[in-house]
Amino acid sequence: MKPIRLVILGYILAVFVFIVVASYALLYAMGYKIDWQNLNFKKTGFILIESYPRGAEIKLAGKAIDKSTPTTIKRLLPGDYLLELNKSNYRPWQGNLLVESGLVTEKRNVLLTSANLQPTTLIENAVDKIVGTPDNSKIVGGTKQEIWLWDINNKTTSVLANAGLIRQHIKGTNATDIANGQLSPINFSPDSQLLLFQSTGRYNQYFLVINVRSGIIKLVATGRQLTKWQWLSNTELVNWQLGKLNLIDIVANKTIVTIPNVVDMGIFDNNIYAAVAANKIVSLVKINRGNNINETIAVLPTGEAYTFGKVDNNWLCTVTNKQTTALWLSERTNNELTWSRLADGITPSVLWDDTYLIYQQNNQVVARAWEKLEDVPKIILDNQRNIKLIHFSYDTVLYLSGNKLTSIDLTGMNNYALINLTEPGDLIITDSQISKLTYIDAKTHQLTEITLRDKTNLFF
Repeated sequence: MKPIRLVILGYILAVFVFIVVASYALLYAMGYKIDWQNLNFKKTGFILIESYPRGAEIKLAGKAIDKSTPTTIKRLLPGDYLLELNKSNYRPWQGNLLVESGLVTEKRNVLLTSANLQPTTLIENAVDKIVGTPDNSKIVGGTKQEIWLWDINNKTTSVLANAGLIRQHIKGTNATDIANGQLSPINFSPDSQLLLFQSTGRYNQYFLVINVRSGIIKLVATGRQLTKWQWLSNTELVNWQLGKLNLIDIVANKTIVTIPNVVDMGIFDNNIYAAVAANKIVSLVKINRGNNINETIAVLPTGEAYTFGKVDNNWLCTVTNKQTTALWLSERTNNELTWSRLADGITPSVLWDDTYLIYQQNNQVVARAWEKLEDVPKIILDNQRNIKLIHFSYDTVLYLSGNKLTSIDLTGMNNYALINLTEPGDLIITDSQISKLTYIDAKTHQLTEITLRDKTNLFF
């Protein structure tokens, strides 16, 4: 009888082992893993990591992974993980990533920063202001008496405008005053061929356009306090002067649209939008070029000063009342545009991309995901006074603190001082993924270039 019992017992044990192994194999195949700390099965998640440049070594929770970026780390139990990346000649990167059951946690925009930043002087003359072309092919620098052109692709410099050229092209009673004025570039036309620049003479301010290919200069406007200029097209300029908006046809050399009582203006989707005051109410208005009928988009929240921007089909608006600024976001309800208040106590410099909204609130810099605006904002910088937000892309914020340009990513853990800079306008980003900076050095005032990371190793 004993052999029969042993056979039966062995059979039962084999069935039990089979069930256990099969169950474990099934759970494993379904993405489950034993959590030994809690003695249960949990569905695992993945981490997808990409860095620029690629080839960074990886540590996860303090343990080296036999992989390099870009890669996927699979079968991770839910929870927070400290991810560390290291690459030769680059500063280390680290960040806390949350892995959730059955989901892939993506961290695609890791920008590694060179450990040895070497600036290169492009123009040795002292430069006061720089402007880049929309196609990132050229940069102009104003030296008060001259405007220099730096060709990024050919690595060459040339004088674009000076007193002699202005006298040659501009005829009339004010030609001497224009030519003797201090020169300052403003911005380029959309096709990167025309530069708007300013000559501040003894008697007036003169606004001129120069063709960077032919060198032909044309006077387009004269006056004081023309505070804001934007190109609507390659032949049309918009200026905002003492609350009045003017649309100028530079070919016909005439003003074709004038709108009074304008508090602020901007160009979005090749259309002019303005905050227009009437009867103590300020409205967001779309300015039509073909007729005198303008389209009111929405009444703006009550305030003294405004800035606004367009995010897909919605509007962001900063409203200042008695030195306190609030951030508002438009909502469409029953085909009507209304406003919801996102934050109080902010600075007007607000940055965003398709995924995140970045702003400074009191002494903190915070990030909010567009898809999760109801969540508590993530603090990426704390206890910061008198900083200026400059740029945001690839999950990285550039900000100015004193004379030091610094970068920080959305983890809030990788905060790197980069270059000496005086004003936000002294910086131009001409390369993708913030890999190269062109700027006016705060100490030498020379046009300078610096490479933050290798451009050759791109994502696949």
